[in-house]
Amino acid sequence: MLAKPKFLIFYFLFFAGIIFRLWFITLYPQPQLIADQYVYNWYADGILKYGIFAVSDRLYGYPLILAVIKIFFGNNYLAVHLFQAILDTLTAFMIYFMGSQLFKSKIPSYLALITYLFNPFTSAYVGMLSTEITAIFLTLLIYILFQQVLLKGKIFVILLVSLLLGFLPQLRPSFVLFPVIFILVLFFLLREKIRISQLLLVFTIPILFILPFIYTAIGNIKYFNQFSFLTVDKLIAREFYFSMLVGKYPHHTPLEMLPKKMQEIYYEFTPIPRNKDERKAMADKYINLGLIELKNDLSGQIIRHFKKMYYVWEKNYLFYYTGLIKPISRIVYIGNSILLFLGIYGFIYYWRREAIYLQKYKNLKVYLIMIAFLWVYISVIHMISTADERYSLPGYPLMFLFAGYAIYKITTYRKKEN
Repeated sequence: MLAKPKFLIFYFLFFAGIIFRLWFITLYPQPQLIADQYVYNWYADGILKYGIFAVSDRLYGYPLILAVIKIFFGNNYLAVHLFQAILDTLTAFMIYFMGSQLFKSKIPSYLALITYLFNPFTSAYVGMLSTEITAIFLTLLIYILFQQVLLKGKIFVILLVSLLLGFLPQLRPSFVLFPVIFILVLFFLLREKIRISQLLLVFTIPILFILPFIYTAIGNIKYFNQFSFLTVDKLIAREFYFSMLVGKYPHHTPLEMLPKKMQEIYYEFTPIPRNKDERKAMADKYINLGLIELKNDLSGQIIRHFKKMYYVWEKNYLFYYTGLIKPISRIVYIGNSILLFLGIYGFIYYWRREAIYLQKYKNLKVYLIMIAFLWVYISVIHMISTADERYSLPGYPLMFLFAGYAIYKITTYRKKEN
């Protein structure tokens, strides 16, 4: 009976989070079916029409989700927005669940729940047909399941984590190396006692990880006569070249306003090649052009790329297609900087002061290393890209988690001092 008021509050917060997001995206409605959104919608229609479908520069993860929504609601953008509002609100409660198992007090978990529930950084992307919200949710879900692996070691959870790790790159291709490290860590955790069940896991984990890539491979063979587990376009060549041309990405700029060299690659990198050899030639062309840019300004490019490690975490805007809105952009920048400071401070404080007291986690240090690894991975991998601000969003739930812990420790410290 005593627990009922708590659940009533949670129900209220859940619906409040959804309503907040649906209201927030009305402040600056995002245009639908332009740029990436158009491609994802077209890909989803292709999945519904042909079953097996492929696009040379996109993967099927988000289009598959759109296709499922279309089955039930048709071309209803509001249904997509509602789905994403629910998903991002669930992310807030997943943060609370994770914190309730990590922290000795539940107050940091409540603080993290409330701050994420009404945060503007992720809420703004609810109104877009884009991968951000689902990638955020899936990344945190993987970490929660990994947390349960450390606590309980259930075989089913290990298998589910392996499958989700394979699906994550289908949403975010830049995360293709991230799951590989995660899989190696799972093997590391299974190293101590070699049993038949664990030997089976050693073979089953890679199979489940590879399974989500099969659809992409079949689609590439069918439509492009080329075997590839990822896109047939070698996007690393495009991103490498882009990284040489721009330091801080000029937000969402119309194509005609981008630097001329960037315009050229958009006009030819994907549209022109018609077979495997032509795609390889196009990729080689832009790798070589990128190397020329690097050679012409080696020291400048090194500095520029290291700066990208922070640029990707900056937030100068909320709504992707509306441009910078001053002075709001300054407030957004300062608020995000405070969040990052609190998140990193809370993580370091927890590592040094409280983690050693949690005996229920046999491999807590491994878990904390993997959290830090996510943040480092996002920073490093996007050195070779435009370092667009939205690329860092999958790391934000964990940043909010430890920011809540930092706020709790700072306020309780002041009370002790008083």
